[in-house]
Amino acid sequence: GDFGCSPIFIFLPHEPVDTILMKNIVPNSGILSITEITSIYPSSFADIFTKRCGPKLILPLIAQWGMKFSNDEEMDDLPSKSIQIFREILLRNVDIQKRFDEQHGIEILSFLLLSAKKKSITYQLYMSLYDIYCLLSDLSLKRKLLKMVLLNIELWIYVPGNDHLNILKNWKKELFSNELAMQSYPFQWFINIMRMHYYYTDCEPELQKSKPTDINIKTARKILLFLALEVANKKFTSKDLAFLICTITTCRDSQQQLDYLHVLNTLIIKGKQSPLLNASDSFQYLKILQYEANNKNSEIALLAMQTLCNAYRASYFTQGSDTQFDII
Repeated sequence: GDFGCSPIFIFLPHEPVDTILMKNIVPNSGILSITEITSIYPSSFADIFTKRCGPKLILPLIAQWGMKFSNDEEMDDLPSKSIQIFREILLRNVDIQKRFDEQHGIEILSFLLLSAKKKSITYQLYMSLYDIYCLLSDLSLKRKLLKMVLLNIELWIYVPGNDHLNILKNWKKELFSNELAMQSYPFQWFINIMRMHYYYTDCEPELQKSKPTDINIKTARKILLFLALEVANKKFTSKDLAFLICTITTCRDSQQQLDYLHVLNTLIIKGKQSPLLNASDSFQYLKILQYEANNKNSEIALLAMQTLCNAYRASYFTQGSDTQFDII
Protein backbone atom coordinates (compact mmCIF):
# COMPACT_ATOMS: atom_id res chain seq x y z
CA GLY A 1 0.00 0.00 0.00
CA ASP A 2 0.87 3.65 -0.03
CA PHE A 3 2.50 4.78 3.23
CA GLY A 4 2.12 8.43 2.29
CA CYS A 5 5.59 9.16 3.69
CA SER A 6 9.21 8.02 3.43
CA PRO A 7 9.77 5.73 6.42
CA ILE A 8 13.15 4.51 7.61
CA PHE A 9 13.41 0.92 8.72
CA ILE A 10 16.05 0.00 11.28
CA PHE A 11 17.06 -3.45 12.37
CA LEU A 12 19.86 -4.96 14.44
CA PRO A 13 20.80 -8.61 13.91
CA HIS A 14 20.58 -10.75 17.03
CA GLU A 15 23.99 -12.21 16.22
CA PRO A 16 26.84 -10.53 14.31
CA VAL A 17 27.00 -11.49 10.63
CA ASP A 18 29.61 -10.78 7.97
CA THR A 19 27.22 -9.72 5.20
CA ILE A 20 23.59 -8.69 5.02
CA LEU A 21 21.52 -8.63 1.82
CA MET A 22 18.80 -6.00 2.02
CA LYS A 23 16.05 -5.38 -0.54
CA ASN A 24 14.25 -2.06 -0.38
CA ILE A 25 10.56 -2.76 -1.10
CA VAL A 26 9.39 0.75 -0.14
CA PRO A 27 9.80 3.35 -2.89
CA ASN A 28 11.72 6.51 -1.96
CA SER A 29 12.85 5.02 1.36
CA GLY A 30 16.57 5.08 2.04
CA ILE A 31 18.61 2.42 3.76
CA LEU A 32 20.99 3.83 6.33
CA SER A 33 23.81 2.23 8.29
CA ILE A 34 23.55 2.22 12.06
CA THR A 35 26.40 4.74 12.27
CA GLU A 36 24.31 7.28 10.35
CA ILE A 37 21.40 7.16 12.73
CA THR A 38 21.23 9.27 15.86
CA SER A 39 20.84 7.15 18.98
CA ILE A 40 17.23 6.48 19.78
CA TYR A 41 18.13 5.90 23.44
CA PRO A 42 17.99 8.86 25.86
CA SER A 43 21.31 10.12 27.28
CA SER A 44 22.13 9.03 30.80
CA PHE A 45 22.14 11.52 33.65
CA ALA A 46 25.93 11.13 33.92
CA ASP A 47 26.40 12.02 30.24
CA ILE A 48 24.18 15.08 30.49
CA PHE A 49 25.78 16.20 33.75
CA THR A 50 29.29 15.78 32.35
CA LYS A 51 28.44 17.66 29.16
CA ARG A 52 26.62 20.52 30.86
CA CYS A 53 28.68 20.89 34.03
CA GLY A 54 32.05 19.17 33.87
CA PRO A 55 34.47 18.62 36.76
CA LYS A 56 35.18 22.33 37.27
CA LEU A 57 31.66 22.95 38.57
CA ILE A 58 32.12 20.22 41.17
CA LEU A 59 35.08 22.00 42.77
CA PRO A 60 32.98 24.55 44.74
CA LEU A 61 31.72 21.61 46.79
CA ILE A 62 35.19 21.48 48.37
CA ALA A 63 34.64 24.98 49.72
CA GLN A 64 31.56 23.60 51.51
CA TRP A 65 33.43 20.93 53.45
CA GLY A 66 32.41 21.38 57.05
CA MET A 67 28.93 22.60 56.08
CA LYS A 68 26.36 21.82 58.79
CA PHE A 69 22.78 20.60 58.80
CA SER A 70 20.05 22.58 60.53
CA ASN A 71 20.72 20.58 63.71
CA ASP A 72 24.33 21.86 63.69
CA GLU A 73 25.83 18.50 62.69
CA GLU A 74 28.47 18.53 59.99
CA MET A 75 28.10 16.63 56.72
CA ASP A 76 30.97 14.27 57.48
CA ASP A 77 30.70 12.39 54.19
CA LEU A 78 30.71 15.49 51.97
CA PRO A 79 34.49 15.34 51.28
CA SER A 80 34.42 11.71 50.17
CA LYS A 81 31.26 12.12 48.10
CA SER A 82 32.45 15.27 46.32
CA ILE A 83 35.80 13.68 45.46
CA GLN A 84 33.98 10.60 44.18
CA ILE A 85 31.78 12.70 41.88
CA PHE A 86 34.84 14.64 40.73
CA ARG A 87 36.63 11.38 39.99
CA GLU A 88 33.77 9.87 37.98
CA ILE A 89 33.44 12.96 35.77
CA LEU A 90 37.15 13.59 35.25
CA LEU A 91 37.92 10.02 34.25
CA ARG A 92 35.14 9.66 31.66
CA ASN A 93 37.43 10.60 28.77
CA VAL A 94 40.65 12.40 27.89
CA ASP A 95 38.85 15.37 26.30
CA ILE A 96 37.29 16.24 29.65
CA GLN A 97 40.75 16.08 31.23
CA LYS A 98 42.26 18.36 28.60
CA ARG A 99 39.47 20.89 29.03
CA PHE A 100 39.85 20.77 32.82
CA ASP A 101 43.58 21.40 32.40
CA GLU A 102 42.96 24.37 30.07
CA GLN A 103 40.56 25.83 32.65
CA HIS A 104 43.31 25.69 35.35
CA GLY A 105 41.27 23.13 37.24
CA ILE A 106 44.17 21.66 39.22
CA GLU A 107 45.27 25.12 40.34
CA ILE A 108 41.75 25.75 41.65
CA LEU A 109 41.63 22.32 43.31
CA SER A 110 44.95 22.95 45.06
CA PHE A 111 43.80 26.35 46.33
CA LEU A 112 40.54 24.96 47.69
CA LEU A 113 42.27 22.06 49.43
CA LEU A 114 44.78 24.42 51.04
CA SER A 115 41.86 26.55 52.22
CA ALA A 116 39.87 23.62 53.63
CA LYS A 117 39.71 22.77 57.29
CA LYS A 118 42.76 20.83 58.43
CA LYS A 119 40.65 17.93 59.68
CA SER A 120 39.39 17.37 56.13
CA ILE A 121 42.93 16.80 54.83
CA THR A 122 43.51 13.12 55.53
CA TYR A 123 45.40 10.09 54.32
CA GLN A 124 42.12 8.77 52.87
CA LEU A 125 41.77 11.97 50.83
CA TYR A 126 45.36 11.62 49.65
CA MET A 127 44.75 8.06 48.48
CA SER A 128 41.56 9.07 46.65
CA LEU A 129 43.51 11.73 44.76
CA TYR A 130 46.37 9.32 44.15
CA ASP A 131 43.88 6.87 42.63
CA ILE A 132 42.72 9.62 40.24
CA TYR A 133 46.35 10.40 39.38
CA CYS A 134 47.02 6.77 38.44
CA LEU A 135 44.04 6.67 36.09
CA LEU A 136 44.53 10.00 34.30
CA SER A 137 45.29 9.84 30.59
CA ASP A 138 46.33 13.44 29.97
CA LEU A 139 50.03 13.84 30.84
CA SER A 140 49.89 17.60 31.42
CA LEU A 141 47.03 17.25 33.91
CA LYS A 142 48.80 14.34 35.58
CA ARG A 143 51.98 16.36 36.04
CA LYS A 144 50.05 19.26 37.59
CA LEU A 145 48.15 16.98 39.98
CA LEU A 146 51.46 15.49 41.06
CA LYS A 147 53.14 18.84 41.67
CA MET A 148 50.29 20.97 43.03
CA VAL A 149 48.47 18.36 45.08
CA LEU A 150 50.11 15.00 45.76
CA LEU A 151 53.59 16.41 46.44
CA ASN A 152 52.43 19.73 47.88
CA ILE A 153 54.05 19.47 51.30
CA GLU A 154 52.16 22.55 52.54
CA LEU A 155 48.93 20.61 52.04
CA TRP A 156 49.84 17.34 53.75
CA ILE A 157 52.13 18.59 56.52
CA TYR A 158 49.22 18.82 58.97
CA VAL A 159 48.18 15.18 58.56
CA PRO A 160 49.28 13.70 61.91
CA GLY A 161 50.95 10.52 63.11
CA ASN A 162 50.94 7.27 61.17
CA ASP A 163 48.71 8.74 58.46
CA HIS A 164 51.47 11.21 57.64
CA LEU A 165 54.03 8.43 57.53
CA ASN A 166 51.74 6.45 55.23
CA ILE A 167 51.72 9.36 52.78
CA LEU A 168 55.54 9.42 52.80
CA LYS A 169 55.60 5.65 52.33
CA ASN A 170 53.36 6.04 49.28
CA TRP A 171 55.85 8.56 47.91
CA LYS A 172 58.61 6.01 48.38
CA LYS A 173 56.86 2.87 47.12
CA GLU A 174 54.58 4.30 44.44
CA LEU A 175 55.02 7.91 43.36
CA PHE A 176 58.80 7.93 43.04
CA SER A 177 58.94 4.49 41.50
CA ASN A 178 57.58 6.28 38.44
CA GLU A 179 59.83 8.28 36.12
CA LEU A 180 57.42 11.23 36.03
CA ALA A 181 58.06 12.08 39.68
CA MET A 182 61.75 11.22 39.44
CA GLN A 183 62.24 13.63 36.56
CA SER A 184 60.11 16.38 38.10
CA TYR A 185 61.76 16.75 41.50
CA PRO A 186 65.45 17.52 42.04
CA PHE A 187 67.72 16.41 44.87
CA GLN A 188 67.61 19.88 46.44
CA TRP A 189 63.84 19.68 46.94
CA PHE A 190 64.20 16.85 49.46
CA ILE A 191 66.98 18.58 51.38
CA ASN A 192 64.86 21.73 51.53
CA ILE A 193 61.69 20.13 52.88
CA MET A 194 63.64 18.17 55.49
CA ARG A 195 65.28 21.33 56.76
CA MET A 196 62.06 23.34 56.69
CA HIS A 197 59.50 20.80 57.94
CA TYR A 198 61.20 17.67 59.31
CA TYR A 199 63.74 19.18 61.68
CA TYR A 200 64.88 17.67 64.97
CA THR A 201 65.15 20.88 67.01
CA ASP A 202 63.60 24.36 66.77
CA CYS A 203 66.77 26.31 66.08
CA GLU A 204 66.28 28.03 62.71
CA PRO A 205 63.14 30.17 63.02
CA GLU A 206 63.97 32.06 59.82
CA LEU A 207 63.72 28.81 57.83
CA GLN A 208 61.61 26.37 59.79
CA LYS A 209 57.88 26.07 59.18
CA SER A 210 55.13 23.82 60.52
CA LYS A 211 56.13 20.22 61.18
CA PRO A 212 53.88 17.14 61.43
CA THR A 213 52.59 16.21 64.88
CA ASP A 214 52.66 12.87 66.70
CA ILE A 215 55.29 11.53 64.34
CA ASN A 216 58.73 9.99 64.65
CA ILE A 217 60.80 12.58 62.80
CA LYS A 218 63.72 10.19 62.39
CA THR A 219 61.46 7.66 60.62
CA ALA A 220 60.05 10.34 58.33
CA ARG A 221 63.51 11.66 57.50
CA LYS A 222 64.75 8.15 56.77
CA ILE A 223 62.17 7.87 53.99
CA LEU A 224 63.03 11.31 52.59
CA LEU A 225 66.78 10.66 52.76
CA PHE A 226 66.25 7.42 50.84
CA LEU A 227 64.32 9.32 48.15
CA ALA A 228 66.99 12.04 48.02
CA LEU A 229 69.63 9.40 47.30
CA GLU A 230 67.42 7.70 44.70
CA VAL A 231 66.93 10.99 42.87
CA ALA A 232 70.66 11.80 43.17
CA ASN A 233 71.52 8.49 41.54
CA LYS A 234 69.33 9.46 38.59
CA LYS A 235 70.47 13.06 38.28
CA PHE A 236 73.00 15.03 40.30
CA THR A 237 74.57 18.33 39.27
CA SER A 238 77.33 20.65 40.46
CA LYS A 239 74.63 22.92 41.90
CA ASP A 240 73.27 20.00 43.92
CA LEU A 241 76.71 19.32 45.41
CA ALA A 242 77.29 22.99 46.24
CA PHE A 243 73.83 23.15 47.84
CA LEU A 244 74.47 20.03 49.94
CA ILE A 245 77.80 21.35 51.24
CA CYS A 246 76.24 24.71 51.98
CA THR A 247 73.45 23.01 53.95
CA ILE A 248 75.96 20.95 55.95
CA THR A 249 78.00 23.98 56.94
CA THR A 250 75.12 26.40 57.66
CA CYS A 251 72.50 24.18 59.33
CA ARG A 252 72.38 24.77 63.09
CA ASP A 253 70.65 21.47 63.81
CA SER A 254 73.55 19.11 64.57
CA GLN A 255 71.51 15.96 63.96
CA GLN A 256 70.57 17.24 60.53
CA GLN A 257 74.22 18.01 59.79
CA LEU A 258 75.08 14.39 60.50
CA ASP A 259 72.30 13.19 58.19
CA TYR A 260 73.56 15.33 55.32
CA LEU A 261 77.18 14.31 55.89
CA HIS A 262 76.09 10.66 55.71
CA VAL A 263 74.32 11.41 52.40
CA LEU A 264 77.50 12.95 51.00
CA ASN A 265 79.62 10.03 52.18
CA THR A 266 77.20 7.53 50.70
CA LEU A 267 77.52 9.25 47.32
CA ILE A 268 81.32 9.49 47.49
CA ILE A 269 82.00 5.85 48.32
CA LYS A 270 80.07 4.64 45.28
CA GLY A 271 83.36 5.07 43.41
CA LYS A 272 83.12 5.05 39.63
CA GLN A 273 79.34 4.68 39.91
CA SER A 274 79.01 7.82 42.00
CA PRO A 275 76.70 10.53 40.63
CA LEU A 276 79.15 13.03 42.15
CA LEU A 277 81.34 12.49 39.10
CA ASN A 278 78.79 14.61 37.22
CA ALA A 279 79.37 17.47 39.70
CA SER A 280 83.10 18.05 39.21
CA ASP A 281 82.63 21.82 38.89
CA SER A 282 81.82 21.90 42.61
CA PHE A 283 84.57 19.61 43.90
CA GLN A 284 86.42 22.71 45.12
CA TYR A 285 83.67 23.33 47.68
CA LEU A 286 84.40 20.04 49.43
CA LYS A 287 87.38 21.71 51.05
CA ILE A 288 84.99 23.90 53.05
CA LEU A 289 84.19 20.83 55.15
CA GLN A 290 87.62 21.13 56.80
CA TYR A 291 86.22 23.86 59.03
CA GLU A 292 83.78 21.36 60.53
CA ALA A 293 86.83 19.69 62.10
CA ASN A 294 86.58 22.37 64.78
CA ASN A 295 82.90 21.65 65.42
CA LYS A 296 82.07 21.29 69.11
CA ASN A 297 80.16 18.14 68.25
CA SER A 298 82.91 15.52 68.01
CA GLU A 299 80.73 13.23 65.88
CA ILE A 300 80.33 15.94 63.25
CA ALA A 301 84.03 16.80 63.37
CA LEU A 302 85.04 13.16 62.87
CA LEU A 303 82.56 12.53 60.07
CA ALA A 304 83.60 15.73 58.26
CA MET A 305 87.25 14.63 58.29
CA GLN A 306 86.28 11.15 57.18
CA THR A 307 84.32 12.67 54.28
CA LEU A 308 87.38 14.66 53.17
CA CYS A 309 89.53 11.54 53.33
CA ASN A 310 87.03 9.60 51.23
CA ALA A 311 86.91 12.44 48.71
CA TYR A 312 90.72 12.48 48.55
CA ARG A 313 90.84 8.71 47.94
CA ALA A 314 88.25 9.14 45.20
CA SER A 315 90.57 11.69 43.50
CA TYR A 316 88.13 14.57 43.85
CA PHE A 317 91.00 16.93 44.57
CA THR A 318 93.51 18.10 41.98
CA GLN A 319 97.27 17.89 42.39
CA GLY A 320 98.53 20.43 44.85
CA SER A 321 95.07 21.00 46.33
CA ASP A 322 96.35 19.70 49.67
CA THR A 323 98.23 23.00 50.04
CA GLN A 324 94.86 24.75 50.11
CA PHE A 325 93.76 22.99 53.29
CA ASP A 326 94.14 24.93 56.51
CA ILE A 327 93.74 21.95 58.83
CA ILE A 328 94.90 18.81 57.05
